[in-house]
Amino acid sequence: MEALQAVASLIQGAQALLQGVEALSRASRDLSEAPQKIAQLEETLGDLTKLHATLLHNHSSKLHHPELLAQLHSFEALIRDEDFQLGRAKKLVLFRRRKGPLKMKMYLNVVVTAVTGDELSEIVKSMNSQLLEWINKNSIKATIAKAFDKTAEKLTSYLRVQAQPGYHPVASKARKIRALLEDETSSSRKVVLIHGLSGMGKSCLARYVAADPPKRFVHGAVDLLLGQGCSRRSGTPQYHSRLAAKLCHLLRVLGRKRGEIDGLDLEEACQVLQETLLGRSILVVLDDVWEPDIIARFTRLYDNECRFLATTRNQAVYETTTEAEKVEIGTEDVSELSRGILMQHSQLSEEELPATTELLIQRCGHHPLTLAVLGKALFKETRPEQWDKALDDLSTYAAQAPVPVHYLNDKEAESAATVFGSFDYSLHAMTTHARDLFLSLAALCWATPIPEPCLEAIWQALHQDTTFRIVSSKLCDSSLLKRSSSSGSDTFLHYTVHDMVALFLETKTEESIALLLKEHSLIHAESRAAIVPWLYRFGNRRIVKLAEDSLVEVFWSNSEELPAIVLWNVVEVLSTSSTMAELEAASIGFSRILGPELARLFLLGFEDLHAAVARCVANCFARSDYERHTFALVQAGAPEKLAVLVRNHEEFHVRRDAAMVLARLAEFRHDACEEIMREVPLKEVVELLDPRAEETHNPVIDSLMTLARAGEEVAVREIFLAGAGKKLEEMLLSGSEIAQQRAIVALKSFHELGGSSVQGFLRGSGILLRRELPWQAKLSLERLTVLDRKSSFNQRSSSSAPAKRHWIAQKVAVLRDGSEIEQLRAIQELAPAMERAEAGDPQLLDSILSTSLIEVLAAKLDQAASPSPASSSSRQIKHASNRIKSEACFALVKLSAGGSRCIKVMIKAKVVDNLVVAMACSASSALQEAAYSALHNLVFTGRRLVTDQILRGGGGNLVDRVLGLLDAGFQIGLYCVQDLVEIGGKDCIERLLAARVVERLVALEGNSSRMIGGGKFRDSVVEFAKLVGKSSGLSAQEHRVLNSQLVRHARAAVKDPKQMGKITSVLKTSYERGEGSGSGSSGSGSGKRRNSFAGSHSSAVNF
Repeated sequence: MEALQAVASLIQGAQALLQGVEALSRASRDLSEAPQKIAQLEETLGDLTKLHATLLHNHSSKLHHPELLAQLHSFEALIRDEDFQLGRAKKLVLFRRRKGPLKMKMYLNVVVTAVTGDELSEIVKSMNSQLLEWINKNSIKATIAKAFDKTAEKLTSYLRVQAQPGYHPVASKARKIRALLEDETSSSRKVVLIHGLSGMGKSCLARYVAADPPKRFVHGAVDLLLGQGCSRRSGTPQYHSRLAAKLCHLLRVLGRKRGEIDGLDLEEACQVLQETLLGRSILVVLDDVWEPDIIARFTRLYDNECRFLATTRNQAVYETTTEAEKVEIGTEDVSELSRGILMQHSQLSEEELPATTELLIQRCGHHPLTLAVLGKALFKETRPEQWDKALDDLSTYAAQAPVPVHYLNDKEAESAATVFGSFDYSLHAMTTHARDLFLSLAALCWATPIPEPCLEAIWQALHQDTTFRIVSSKLCDSSLLKRSSSSGSDTFLHYTVHDMVALFLETKTEESIALLLKEHSLIHAESRAAIVPWLYRFGNRRIVKLAEDSLVEVFWSNSEELPAIVLWNVVEVLSTSSTMAELEAASIGFSRILGPELARLFLLGFEDLHAAVARCVANCFARSDYERHTFALVQAGAPEKLAVLVRNHEEFHVRRDAAMVLARLAEFRHDACEEIMREVPLKEVVELLDPRAEETHNPVIDSLMTLARAGEEVAVREIFLAGAGKKLEEMLLSGSEIAQQRAIVALKSFHELGGSSVQGFLRGSGILLRRELPWQAKLSLERLTVLDRKSSFNQRSSSSAPAKRHWIAQKVAVLRDGSEIEQLRAIQELAPAMERAEAGDPQLLDSILSTSLIEVLAAKLDQAASPSPASSSSRQIKHASNRIKSEACFALVKLSAGGSRCIKVMIKAKVVDNLVVAMACSASSALQEAAYSALHNLVFTGRRLVTDQILRGGGGNLVDRVLGLLDAGFQIGLYCVQDLVEIGGKDCIERLLAARVVERLVALEGNSSRMIGGGKFRDSVVEFAKLVGKSSGLSAQEHRVLNSQLVRHARAAVKDPKQMGKITSVLKTSYERGEGSGSGSSGSGSGKRRNSFAGSHSSAVNF
């Protein structure tokens, strides 16, 4: 595809040159225009020369492809030829400019034009023909290549499995397995089960067969590693969850989009797997199966030509699985390979092996894993006495090795002791550093891969040096540790161990505890405090309990340094979360333990400790944690200490997080809000908002908005006095599109809480008159300057409250029971009252809420058109009904400004549900737009109250209805999705991603003919990514996880590398280095959307 893009660039450049030549052809008839056209052509040729050089540089790694290289060379030759011809044309044109008498010059012009004009025309014609020939030739190739690419894109890939490098197969078993898989008779079974001791080479044998599968598997082969973690040993719910995750991984390999499988439970994953394998012929390797249920689930898959090659060392699985052909691998099968395995890993030739080699092989029981470990331990060792010592030591260690109880059911359990003995021998042969690192692995839970920062933190605690990679590589070379390659969506490398190594490590748990957690261990107290959060997050069951106790002990110690070390590392642990579920689980665990202890730490005078608390709270606390612990934090003097950090700390991230926690304390401690606000150094908080550093915008604006919500109009005034207006003005005038959007959202939020300060800023700064202000921003800000709220209802302002209520109740009765014309008139007469309530008249708002106005409007939205004698046709009935629904929508727009009281009544009356349904009314575009306008205002006024209703209302299918609008090509569907992302936060984003919104947007971008509503879906994925970057109320870690999920969805759906680059760039800009956090938004973050509908249809009711 990259080569195809290079050719497309060349063709585009050639077409530009062709346009210039055609212009010169027209100028050849009037030589006075020719010099200008020639100059333009010279400039175009210069640009094409630069383009050629750029393409050579950009595609230097692709020049081994002869087709691309030939096209680049032909383009270079074309430029040379065109340049030569252009030089000839230039000389001819300049000839006529020779000096001489005027009459002679005029005469020469006529003659030269008659003579050179023809010659110039011939030159131009030659240039034109060369260009057309080159363009046609290469365009045909590009078109054919594009057609092949499009066809290939629809085809399923041939799936491949890589064999283990250096593996020596058991030839007889490989032939037997292949014969069973090739058997297509009716009596053949779908599963071939390989059974044997752990480390006997079952997995390697299965992958060896799958690397070159029988020809009947026309779609190739895949392998799925299950492992002991995917068993009922840890409980049925955990088993189902892990098996579902494994099946989802298999589905991704089989070509399913991530959006199709995110969030699937076990039964749903099995159903999708059934659909995916339908009609396909694939060899599926199920490696290390521990539950008969797994094989049974794959056996039940139907209507496919797949076979399943499973491996297990679990005797129960082997004996209870009846629907499988069974292959046993024992000592006698691998004995012929033993000498070769030992030679391979020791790097010795047959001649260099000592005489005791055969005795050592027999003592190892011909066990491949044991031989591999011993071979690494005896690497290039040719001294016979060392091999004799290895033989003696192996016997000693094997006799002392404790074999786990649950392993004793194996038919050859006695050889497990030999395997463990080889591990012990390898352990004693290691350097002290490598042995310490390996023993520390026993503290971890190996049911899932462990991120590299965890092992590195443990290593740093054991040995204060930078040789972790060297030592870990030695363990990997010794077959005691496996390093997984990071995928595009993984931030860190991950490590796993062989299941036999994991069993051996279980026997070393006591040693790891003594090494890492005991007070008399070699680790200093500071280093132990650094690893306790890692052990709590990734340790095995016993270690987790000990780590929790250690965390509490650290906080009750007399040290000020140790709690700070723990808290800094808690933030690091959270940063390794790869999914939102992992992040939430880790945050809940840490906040449960640390939350009650944090307030006491503010009583201490250690500034670094206060900074660590601020970072931990900002990254770990959820709203429920603030509700529980805010009182204690305020009582302990946290606001004063946090204010000192904001003023004086040298690290930006600490100052930012301290400001965020300060704002949260003011928000959740209403009775002490004024005292907290007095402590907040607003000037320093505003100074954190650097207009040029976009990574600072989200968290700082979020803090300012939280303070504004807590202190309302007084806080807004103080924020603007501290210089926030100047900062926002710089963002509007010189910032990027994302920075401008954030500034507009902030101004709208401040305007709702303290309009006079914002109005003063807009008038005083004259920003609306500045030419640099983009028109979209100007449109959004102009809405804030509209202050005219005059209404004819003012004539009734002197009436008493009962009179107003009685009048409103009369109109509501007409609206409920009157004819359609009477209903329309009632809405128009009620409009001034609703407008007055919108302006903030509490008495009038009480009068409206005391009636059933909102419920009646909701009923009108839900009301189907019914025939009436007054109607002349069903079409008129439907039109009138839709008109009333449209009028009801715009009435709800006015009422939505009444605040949370109105919003709650609307939600109870199912207004939100009915608006979503009305948006799907394809028969009336006016109704659709009116319903969207009302829903838009509800979302941006009621915020989470409304988005939660959309997520959960209508039987849970309201989001599906919104996405149905998107699929149908309605622009309001796109706008509604953008509103949900902007306001709904994490829950909405996760729900939309799970519903494949990215894939849907990509499909719409590729089919512009489906646009309905006059809009465009171009760059809708990029806009979606921008809104995710600006989503409110998310922590830094949550933003990082959501961005990672969005990138995974985009990579699966977006085929255009340029568009993928835009999306990646947007996420990097809006959330650089994973340090952003969501900014709160109160007003519409999409003024253009609101204007386009609410503004254009406001005449539906003469409000």
